[in-house]
Amino acid sequence: MKKHLLTVVAILVTSLAASAQIQKGNQALGLSFSGYSQNINIDFANGEEHRRSANISLDYSYFVSDKTAIGVFVGYSNATHNYKNDTQAEMTDDSRVYNFGVFGKKYFMFSDKFGGIGNVSLYGDIANGEFQNNPDSPVRETNSKGFGTGLNGGAVFFPWKRLGIEGSLNLISLGYSKSTGIDSDGNETKYSTFNVYSGFSQPFQNIQLTLRYHFGFKK
Repeated sequence: MKKHLLTVVAILVTSLAASAQIQKGNQALGLSFSGYSQNINIDFANGEEHRRSANISLDYSYFVSDKTAIGVFVGYSNATHNYKNDTQAEMTDDSRVYNFGVFGKKYFMFSDKFGGIGNVSLYGDIANGEFQNNPDSPVRETNSKGFGTGLNGGAVFFPWKRLGIEGSLNLISLGYSKSTGIDSDGNETKYSTFNVYSGFSQPFQNIQLTLRYHFGFKK
């Protein structure tokens, strides 16, 4: 009984102890990627739809306490949507988003190499894009600015002392944006939107992979 109790205590101490990478005073640089490409055949309209998205971001974080970091990030994303069918020659939609913000991150380590992560962020973004209903129609342009907050969760693996590999998914995000654009008749349009989104709606398309380099270890 005493042996089992000591084993349980040892496991708890191990899970609560901070790994060298995530101790107070350490720093980290992260490079994140996400994206997908999808082709859909629409039988009833003899149509074909292609969607593609690519996202990249860079972040810096500082550990204010063991297993807790705050940081800043900048990012860029591009998305395209192309649709064709028998009655509509071609529709294209292309958008680019530049984003930036701050975040707080918490690590929940199960061992020195494996653990969970939780991340909350505040962000702003600037976007622009073009929409064309068919090759002969005018190109409609849109521009928007927005802000929001998001909550991500995931897992982390440390194959080496200074390198962490993270996989995460957006749990929920809230955002607001104001947009301006030019419609097909050349008139200016203005509108605002409020969005609630979760990556669980398309989990395999929204998984984010991060490579994180840790430095500034205490000697």
